[in-house]
Amino acid sequence: RMSLAKGTIKQLLWAESGNLAKAARIKFSHSALDESTEFLEEFVCYHLGKQPRSLKFLRQIRKDG
Repeated sequence: RMSLAKGTIKQLLWAESGNLAKAARIKFSHSALDESTEFLEEFVCYHLGKQPRSLKFLRQIRKDG
């Protein structure tokens, strides 16, 4: 079970609203971005029932970068 900060939830709801151009202009804290990335990655794995190879690749790129 994962808990999310209030700001992270607001960020995800903003992105979910569909207006990504407007959401891209808003500056979110580094911690909110990290938390939402971790949440979305875990959600993808949960939803698919496995970890996609592409997600593993993206994590490796992030780690090396």
